[in-house]
Amino acid sequence: MKIAFILPNSLNFIGGAEVFVKMLADALKRHGHEVSVFAFSDLKLNLSQKIILSAMRFFPYRELYKAKLLGAHFNKKNNGFDVVISSDYYGYYAKAPKKIMLLHDCYRDIFESIRHKISYPYYLWGQHLGHLQEKSMKKSDIVVVFSRHVKDYVTSRGLKEPILIHHGIDTRKFRPIKNARSKLSLDLPKNFLLYVGSNAPWKNVETVIKTADFYKVVFLSRADPESEKVQWIKSVKDSEMPLLYNCADILLHPAYHEGFGYAVAEAMACGTPPIFTRTGYGDEIADAIPEIILNKPDDTAEITEKISYILENRSKISKKCRNFIKRNNDVVEWEKKFLKIIEE
Repeated sequence: MKIAFILPNSLNFIGGAEVFVKMLADALKRHGHEVSVFAFSDLKLNLSQKIILSAMRFFPYRELYKAKLLGAHFNKKNNGFDVVISSDYYGYYAKAPKKIMLLHDCYRDIFESIRHKISYPYYLWGQHLGHLQEKSMKKSDIVVVFSRHVKDYVTSRGLKEPILIHHGIDTRKFRPIKNARSKLSLDLPKNFLLYVGSNAPWKNVETVIKTADFYKVVFLSRADPESEKVQWIKSVKDSEMPLLYNCADILLHPAYHEGFGYAVAEAMACGTPPIFTRTGYGDEIADAIPEIILNKPDDTAEITEKISYILENRSKISKKCRNFIKRNNDVVEWEKKFLKIIEE
């Protein structure tokens, strides 16, 4: 089969969605499928398109215009693709016999979770993005989500019934590693909490930085945390990520909202306990390991209690985390589920 991915960013961009797509594309190639990637970030825009995009930068429907440009580019290059797999609304204008939409998260839900800390115009921006997602869902044959939280939200809005497939985690790559610190080319504190992610409002970076008042925090992000309290690392080689997870005492991820939480799952696979919230994959984790789940994302007193408890019981919790991922996020099973919906 000829399969096309339609995405906002090329696979050189390092983020949870891009990691997932790269894994899926590699799996499809191994099973004999022909895979192509069409990314907005790779488009060569003319001057008028650049001017229009610049003029629309304060309007949410700029995203629909980007999807229109990408769709036109794809339709022009389309030489018989059987399936289009798109991220969010980026495949809205693409034409193909079968369209699969990857819904990593719901913008309406994201912006509801941070309504208390953002301006009303920004909140409306999020609602408009959510509207674009919902329009795209209606034009898709299949919608795939990656956590029970997102599935329940989509279902509660009476939208197209999505298929839930939890992300696969390569537990051969992300695993406990002895003497990890000696193999890592970074100068790190002896004991520290690790944060991995962006500084988007729903990531709750403010609470991560507050936690640095009583515990050393290493902050891995392309975005500057703009705080001297944390040790900022802008990037790490992909091959070194398992080592970094292994060096951390705990992964701190007190997000207001997540669609899944890739860093959380990867850390757990390495045996590094996270402190997470009831969002994204947090609902599933809470059923099995409630002691690592926060009730309130910005309660530093509760975070302090969790840190103390986890450090006192780290060996036991570490094994529970590793076993949870091996049991629920097996890459082989993940591949089978995706191949089934793509090939049938």
